[in-house]
Amino acid sequence: MIVHVGSSNPSDKSVDTPEQALELLRNAEGEKRMIIHNGVYYGTSITLTEEDSGLIIDGDSQGRAVLSGGVPVREWSIDSKTGWFYAEVPEQKNGEHNYRLLISGKGEYLKKARYPLEGVLKHRTVYNKTKWLGSCFGGWGRELRRDEIDRFEYDPNDFTDYFDNENAEVQVYHSWNESYTCIVDIDRENHMFFMDPPCGHPPGSFNKSEYAVYNTVEGMAEDGRWYYNKKEKRIYYRPFEGETVENFFAIVPVVTTIIKLESKCHNITIRNLDVTSATTGVATELFSTKVMRGAGGFLAMEQRAAIEGENLSDIQIDGVSAYLTGGHGVKLSGERIFVRNTRVSHCGAGGITVRIGTEIPDNCSEESLSVWPCIENCRIDNTGLDYYSAAGIFTQSCIVRNNYIESTSYSGIVAYGDNILIEGNIVLDPMKKLLDGAAIYKLLDKRGIIRNNYVHRRYGHDGRNLCVGLYLDAPGECFSVYGNVVKGFVHAINNHVGQPGTMFFDNYIENDGNILITMNRTKGTYMRNNVIKAAGEIMIEADREAIAEFRGNVIRHGGDKLTYNQTKEGGYEHEKSYAYLPDETNSIEVMIPR
Repeated sequence: MIVHVGSSNPSDKSVDTPEQALELLRNAEGEKRMIIHNGVYYGTSITLTEEDSGLIIDGDSQGRAVLSGGVPVREWSIDSKTGWFYAEVPEQKNGEHNYRLLISGKGEYLKKARYPLEGVLKHRTVYNKTKWLGSCFGGWGRELRRDEIDRFEYDPNDFTDYFDNENAEVQVYHSWNESYTCIVDIDRENHMFFMDPPCGHPPGSFNKSEYAVYNTVEGMAEDGRWYYNKKEKRIYYRPFEGETVENFFAIVPVVTTIIKLESKCHNITIRNLDVTSATTGVATELFSTKVMRGAGGFLAMEQRAAIEGENLSDIQIDGVSAYLTGGHGVKLSGERIFVRNTRVSHCGAGGITVRIGTEIPDNCSEESLSVWPCIENCRIDNTGLDYYSAAGIFTQSCIVRNNYIESTSYSGIVAYGDNILIEGNIVLDPMKKLLDGAAIYKLLDKRGIIRNNYVHRRYGHDGRNLCVGLYLDAPGECFSVYGNVVKGFVHAINNHVGQPGTMFFDNYIENDGNILITMNRTKGTYMRNNVIKAAGEIMIEADREAIAEFRGNVIRHGGDKLTYNQTKEGGYEHEKSYAYLPDETNSIEVMIPR
């Protein structure tokens, strides 16, 4: 059966909404195809189940079908005291009140009230009660207590006595991660904020004391900001000059997911349509595994998605656009999942997440890799607008091939899984908000190939771990990293806690300033036939056994010399790292004329 949505052709079997079409198709036998015609379908939320096996959801080739999780709100009033617009919020379909997204009628992702508008506040809590052992070494040294993660001491100079926490949400930064939660109580005498749900890491850990407060009147200090008053059940918006209640309207999300695939869904194809304007909640449960809460973790992974599902099989997403949405664009897990030719833009959290339950087998052939589950030929930009630990692409055991990724709050690509392949991707300007990530970041696995990628940071700050070009994190083993172009990164390569056998060869590394290459707590890495060009100094920092071979490299720099005999204090109490190259090298060092 073929069911059309919004067709004007009288010969088509047509209904008004995708929900109606799904109801008809679910009772059909044989072919199941939903064709959605040009138009915007507001308030859409469909849930696919195991009985929808074989379904194809297809946008009509004429025009563009847009499934919106929001509804237009056109009736606005003016608050006499502030001049702000306000409107009664529409009822959300799940009965919750997750108003964390507002889209203007012009299609703009409007900024939520934030205090301060830019930058951060500093709290006074310092955490040193137990040690951080590392993401792959068990996380914190012991189980964290509730009172270590649900409060922090604020600076009373930052808030007046009139500060009202009833609507307040808070974002607490933890280097590569953040917590986003609600301020549920205040001890004004001791200047303490209490939060629920608790943070993922203790406030004040990792030598970080930064935070920001959202959804309060203090954050409404510029035009275009908005907040949701929970008691009044109203959205308040501070208008730009020239905006009036007569000409202003906004899209307010009423669903958290537009297309939900329930567990055991299989053989589903979604293609050639748009999804937009879904919201997301304050995170309380993890999408991946519980251990991630106490280990490294990425809060953004807990957020909802416009298209999402777990425990799936044989899923095809092709030619879809997900944009202006509060959580992720696409977030799926299971077996044989393919996301191709998809555009994700302006998301509160991440772009595309795919987790495959089956590891890529050892010695997998190029032919087998070509048909393995993949994220391929996609474009992702402007992710992590609200949840900063979001990656453009986050994947486990899924090939990442020929994607374009630009302007991410955290890493461009984060990938897990043995024998994974990351190739032919372009990553521009990652790490705009957090630290200790990379254009391409690999973690917790063995073998694999990173090849023929172009990563370029066209702006930013210098220094260690602020933004790395290629980052292989613990405990990587036997990777092949070749044919990559790394431009504009001070910290160009970090092979951290690496096991023997990883090879970096035929890569081109260039920066207008200094270049740093680090290999701490690492053994047996080979560097062959790379070109490293810096207008400033080049420093290679490595443990004594980190570099097994350093041959055929061409090194051009504007410093006094290539530095490979400098020591440093490491990030671990027991560790000292020594920059070291083997006694016998066969590389070319050339001074750039000043």
